[in-house]
Amino acid sequence: MKKRFSLSVSFWCSVACLAQQDVQLSQYFMNKSYFNPAVAGMNHAICGTLAYRTQWVNFPGAPVTKILGVNGFVPQFRGGAALNLSSDVLGNESNTHVNLSLARHFNLGLGELSIGLGAEMIQKKFAGLWLATDGVSGDAAIPQVPSSGSYFDLHAGAYYMGLRGQYAGLSVRHIYSKDAKSFVYDYRPHYFVMAGWPVQLPFARSVVLKPSVLGKSDGASTIFDVNLLAQFADRFWAGMSYRMTDAVVGMAGLQWGNLKVGYSYDITTSALKNHSSDSHELVITYCHKIVGKKKCTSHENPRIMKGGNCKCDQEAYSGCLLHQKMTQTGYWE
Repeated sequence: MKKRFSLSVSFWCSVACLAQQDVQLSQYFMNKSYFNPAVAGMNHAICGTLAYRTQWVNFPGAPVTKILGVNGFVPQFRGGAALNLSSDVLGNESNTHVNLSLARHFNLGLGELSIGLGAEMIQKKFAGLWLATDGVSGDAAIPQVPSSGSYFDLHAGAYYMGLRGQYAGLSVRHIYSKDAKSFVYDYRPHYFVMAGWPVQLPFARSVVLKPSVLGKSDGASTIFDVNLLAQFADRFWAGMSYRMTDAVVGMAGLQWGNLKVGYSYDITTSALKNHSSDSHELVITYCHKIVGKKKCTSHENPRIMKGGNCKCDQEAYSGCLLHQKMTQTGYWE
């Protein structure tokens, strides 16, 4: 029999401002495709990402999140594809997500515009270990035994990256969420806005400042992450972030060639600071750059000692010129 119930965790919402149906990540910029399907392939590389986050340490039922992501550029498609597998445990609730995103890239001015669509399967489980504090432990709407169900979901987004590495994105998750057979869980649409703009210091050419912002809303409440990172000689970075009503975050990371390792420590500023320790997050990414193909419109003439005119093969590699210019200026991530 199909049982309909709604889960209202008012305490979580009061201290975190936004109900945590989607995962919380402080270092979201290391795997933006999780929040916006249009980011797939925009770094013109094949990247793998591992993320582990333990939130509000020592608080019973606090969230623990694990993510495995693969993001790649597909020249034949002139776009990209991304696969994100995640496990998120919050109290009695555990979620497993399998998210596949496809994006199509278009040259637009001095940058690239990407339009993406994502499809997701969600496996949701409830342990059934409910503690009623208001004398309604016999409420038939609350399952007394473990329950589980699967959902199909859709996401969409747009993302633009300019020649100097500036970017802006808009996405919506949970556009369509088909109810499970065993119960109905109300997934609300979640809206995400992200933007960033790297600034190279004129008096220190090896230092790049990277301010960015991530806005999140479920239509009823809105929260922003405001970040400022400083990257030093493409070797390491450090910075701070402020999440409204929730936390102040310190971040640092190292880079060895194509490998990046980032760590963040969230200092809780909400009422939970009196009941828990802070939050920890570790993210590891490895990227292999895809070199754009070229074709020559003329041949080398040894008499004039001048090479032919080579240009990017736009038929085989969309955004190749942009990729080359951004790689030369060091802003391509």
